[in-house]
Amino acid sequence: MNYKASKSIFATHINFLFIICSLCLLSSAHGQLKTDYSAINRKVDAFVIKEMKEKHIPGLSVAVMKGGKLIYSKAFGFSNLEHKVPAKLNTVFSIASVSKSFTAIATMMLVERGKISLDDAIHQHLAGLPDTWKGVTIRHLLNHTSGIPSFTSQDKIMCPLGKQFREYVRGDAWKEVGCLPLLFTPGEQWLYGDTGYYLLGMLIEKIADVKYEVFVQNNIFLPLKMNNSRLISYTELIPDRAEGYAFSDGKYYLAPRFEIDEFSNGGIVSTASLLLGVAASGASEASIIVAGTAGLVAGSMSMAAGEY
Repeated sequence: MNYKASKSIFATHINFLFIICSLCLLSSAHGQLKTDYSAINRKVDAFVIKEMKEKHIPGLSVAVMKGGKLIYSKAFGFSNLEHKVPAKLNTVFSIASVSKSFTAIATMMLVERGKISLDDAIHQHLAGLPDTWKGVTIRHLLNHTSGIPSFTSQDKIMCPLGKQFREYVRGDAWKEVGCLPLLFTPGEQWLYGDTGYYLLGMLIEKIADVKYEVFVQNNIFLPLKMNNSRLISYTELIPDRAEGYAFSDGKYYLAPRFEIDEFSNGGIVSTASLLLGVAASGASEASIIVAGTAGLVAGSMSMAAGEY
């Protein structure tokens, strides 16, 4: 599979379209006794419409928060072009790699409960990994400092599995780069990728002894009342789900569905307002993890090269 091609498709994939705006838009209004939100909202509307036209975005949801309060939320375009279904505030979109934030929280829950340590080698918990990965710890996976190549960044399948892509089962995807050397010594550099968070999903399943989606649902989504959030499925009915589209040669097409990516590294679906609410309250304030642990998830990191 050509992953570079798939990434270009994802760029216009409506399922991945979330604009969750910080209120830097309001910086020009600071100092005023009362902010004219109506004028700012018109600017947001104009910006979104312009971006949708230029980037051929069929539909999306926008949410803006200031001071912990939702001050703007609006849906634009369509969630389904074939049936002309308008996008709504409760339209469920794929949040793509924002899913990694929830995988990190789930991992830190297991750390809090004493089930694992951040400095455990991943080999300690998952069998069958390459010997060259023995120096990789859970901390390295969380921080994108493991040196493991990302299976979604390759032009082709580098380490063939002897099966068709559609025959993959959970736990297969990382093997596409299992024969490759590390890109750098773990902890020495930072490089964003998907393989590390795919492995963290496998780790969560192994340690918690339940499927990743069950653990996240019971320990994160239910306590935070994220009722429209879940791991994506193409066989189950998901109310208010947006369809995915690609744009090519002046036309929209149904985008291919790449189930390989739809796990702990990028497979969660949710709504814009739910995500913004979680970002505003914070996981520790919602009592799903303690403040110190939340700080480890969101804080800076040091590397062997001295960078932060």
